[in-house]
Amino acid sequence: MAVRPALQRKFIAEADAAFPDEPTAVVALDSSHSPFLSMPGRLADVIAEQG
Repeated sequence: MAVRPALQRKFIAEADAAFPDEPTAVVALDSSHSPFLSMPGRLADVIAEQG
């Protein structure tokens, strides 16, 4: 929780406003601090779906 969800949403909104032709893709995962360790398969699926 180094960057709280409300601040994350603010950053996303600002990025989308600055670059409207490249909207941010957001996927929320119910994971531990590092989804790379706690759910690597699901994270890989999400990354593959975005590509």
